[in-house]
Amino acid sequence: MEQKQPLKYGLNIVSSKKPPTKRISIFTEEDIKNEEESSINTSSNKNKYTKIVNQQLLSSNSINQSVQEKYKAALEEDPTAFAYDEVYDVMKSVERKKKEELKGKNDGSVKKPKYFDDILKAAEIRQRDYIRAQERKIQKEREAEGDEFDDKETFVTSA
Repeated sequence: MEQKQPLKYGLNIVSSKKPPTKRISIFTEEDIKNEEESSINTSSNKNKYTKIVNQQLLSSNSINQSVQEKYKAALEEDPTAFAYDEVYDVMKSVERKKKEELKGKNDGSVKKPKYFDDILKAAEIRQRDYIRAQERKIQKEREAEGDEFDDKETFVTSA
């Protein structure tokens, strides 16, 4: 009993169901045979592998010895040959000192604006001109008064 779906507009193609695919088993006959053979040959394989590992260890030991000899020779020639961190620290400390000196020069001296001196000079000149103008004004007022206050006493104070 198949349930029919209602027809839709356009071309309606009926698709047939595909038969399910067969799953392949994980273990094949060859694997099973290889397991049986490997159980027989495991002892002989262990011997082969131990020989190979021993040879690798011997070769690595000889390499390590030659590296150690080169290391000792380099240290005899120059004791600071492998002192990378110390050399780096020295380089960086020199750079830091230079930066601090540059900062010290800038911070130690008082920085004045570029035109500040000119502004101060101009203000001083204006102050002198103002004082002169005040003196002239007072002088003109005295001349305008004329002989009006000649009979009175004149007091000169420090203020």
